[in-house]
Amino acid sequence: MNRLLIFTFFLIFSSSLFAQKNTINNDFNIDSIPANNLELELKNKLIKELENIDRSERDNLKIGFVSPIEDLKHENSYTFTIAVVYNLVTTEEGILNIGYNNATKPNSHRLITEVSKVINKGKGYHIFNITAKVYDLHKIGKAFYIATNLSEYPHAQAWRPLASDRFILKVN
Repeated sequence: MNRLLIFTFFLIFSSSLFAQKNTINNDFNIDSIPANNLELELKNKLIKELENIDRSERDNLKIGFVSPIEDLKHENSYTFTIAVVYNLVTTEEGILNIGYNNATKPNSHRLITEVSKVINKGKGYHIFNITAKVYDLHKIGKAFYIATNLSEYPHAQAWRPLASDRFILKVN
């Protein structure tokens, strides 16, 4: 019953988004995410992030959902589900990239190009699924994080993101 209510809520919410004047690029598929990872509180946060980014008139990108976020153990690998919301206004096409830092280079991150997503101008959201080995970096004054960026597509070899965001994870 609870899943039916959640599904009904998303159907109603999705319908209202598509009825708006501005088109939402919807890459979100509720069936592609396990129900136990998509708690109501986190879904509401994602909806709020999309509403906030919807009001923006500039290129914008925000991580709105990450799972798992608890009980992460040093040097273990996890499959993360990351939802990003975006607003691409300065170019016709963009590309969403995602990556994470590691113990070798804790100050920078490497993008996982295999999961990059080309998007069209407009507002929307996309779900990434990546596997990453996590590291407890607090002893060296650093943190393990997931990073995402929105860039012009295609972009030159030397480029600068139009927007970016990071999500810091606590690793034990």
